[in-house]
Amino acid sequence: MAYSALANVNAVVGLYTSLFPTLVYVIFGTSKHINLGMFAVAALMTGNALERRMEDTFGKNNTEIYNLQMVDNADLAIRLMATLTFTVGFVMAIFAILQLHFLTVYLADPVVGGFTIGAACHVFASQMPKLIGVQIPARYGPFGLFKLPYFLFDFAALLREANLCVLTISVISIVILMLGKYILNPPIQQRIRIPMPFELFVMIFGTLVTYMLELNVKQKVAVVGFIPSKLPMPTLPEFRHFSAFILDAIVIAIVIYSFTASVGKVFAKKHGYHINPSQELKAMVLCQLVGGFLSCHPASASLSRALMNSELGATSELSSVVAALVVLLVILLVGPLLYYLPTCVLVSVIVVALQGMFLKASEVVHYWKTSKIDLLIWLVSFLGTFLWNVSQGLGVAIVFAILTVIIRTQWFGSMLSEYFRPKAVTLGGIKDTELYRDICRYSGSLVSPTIAVYRYDAPLLFLNSDLFIRKALDIVDDKVKMLNEKETLYLIIDASGFTCIDYTGIERLKDLSQELKNRNVEIFMAASKAEARILFAKCNIYKVIPSTHFFPSIHDAVLFANAQQMKQKNICKEQNNRDYVL
Repeated sequence: MAYSALANVNAVVGLYTSLFPTLVYVIFGTSKHINLGMFAVAALMTGNALERRMEDTFGKNNTEIYNLQMVDNADLAIRLMATLTFTVGFVMAIFAILQLHFLTVYLADPVVGGFTIGAACHVFASQMPKLIGVQIPARYGPFGLFKLPYFLFDFAALLREANLCVLTISVISIVILMLGKYILNPPIQQRIRIPMPFELFVMIFGTLVTYMLELNVKQKVAVVGFIPSKLPMPTLPEFRHFSAFILDAIVIAIVIYSFTASVGKVFAKKHGYHINPSQELKAMVLCQLVGGFLSCHPASASLSRALMNSELGATSELSSVVAALVVLLVILLVGPLLYYLPTCVLVSVIVVALQGMFLKASEVVHYWKTSKIDLLIWLVSFLGTFLWNVSQGLGVAIVFAILTVIIRTQWFGSMLSEYFRPKAVTLGGIKDTELYRDICRYSGSLVSPTIAVYRYDAPLLFLNSDLFIRKALDIVDDKVKMLNEKETLYLIIDASGFTCIDYTGIERLKDLSQELKNRNVEIFMAASKAEARILFAKCNIYKVIPSTHFFPSIHDAVLFANAQQMKQKNICKEQNNRDYVL
């Protein structure tokens, strides 16, 4: 119910979303602990999409007129939301047909972490006016930038106009919720496994006080209002709005599925079973499509409810069925009793729930110590979301994360090159072993003056193949300077560093071989992966580099090179002896 306020729809929508999609997921989902409902970030994104669509419908007005329209057109808002839910299901169906569930791998932990904190800032900011009983019209900079900084400035300017009664209720609610969550519940849960529902206590207390003191009339405290005590009739989505929601639906679908899949994986790992990502996507498709006909918000996993199922020892989806039945009773029996529930109490519940998201900011310290690249991705993800908006911020973060992958496969000529560029190393033998390691890290490694072992720790692709050749030639040039004209240099390429190779990479290998022949340098390939060897054969590389120059290990290549050197020396000795006799 609290998250319904984020989506600018009636509180009953949150109950519907916790009922119908959950029952569908019980049948088709693979997680034993996931319970579907509303998710703060998805609710905010849905609210933004509905706000833009309502503005397109009625024209851009100030906030007071807009809020009035949202009240007078509550049914329209729910119909638009149901259409968005159906559109999300349609997008997920396309993902499922094309087997695109793997795309969530591009939502790396730094991307998700920075995005989560930025989105939490937007969620918190969107609810701040309701905490103090004021209204703030949205302002934007160029291209929709700086919405949040503008809002914070306007909020500070309107603090003196705060409704003291609303502010008092909000502060009391937050204090009670914080005490319950961090002080009272831990010892209670040591005695009984079920945490005390302080959110429910605060809602009951706020409703009773508002009703008895008539705060909604005398102090202008905003209340939830009428909540239907019946189930919704199935209705068709308004397909004329389908195209207007498609971009929002794509982003919401990605966020919802990635969050649901990650929650499922966490609890599956904890309890020793596996979930099927492909089947999870199909289950989410059905949940959204069914929800689109039953006035539901786009459904997502609920981390708090999944955690409760885990702590209570749930071993099947029966717990979700029980939860859905409880929600059904609330809809049919309790709804009318919540008419006087202050909106600021629901917002207080959201604010306290957001604390867990804000605590993830501590990841920055970990990324600073372990990976500057991940730190940079996190910062771009956070700043993109904070300074722009939720949907745009996620897009910026994903694009930047992919860009770092591209950059890490080729030279990056700047101060950050040591973090981004692929590692090209010269290897030396470890004494009394068949191992070869980086000579810069192993000071006792053995280096032959006529053999250079070169490893390139990156895929050999069109993006970085020129860099690969340049590094190889640099190593060859350094070695050749120390040899006389009669000595042959052997360049052994450790191909184990090539995680994958494309056609351009193989063509560059051929070019390198030809260049080295002109310099009297023999090229050997060692430790090639099976996939690479198959591609070598298809691309006719053996016509350029003889198959006898391919070896299963570096040591085999070194032994062969040494044998070739001894053979060459013997030939030179015989030639010298013949010349001496003559």
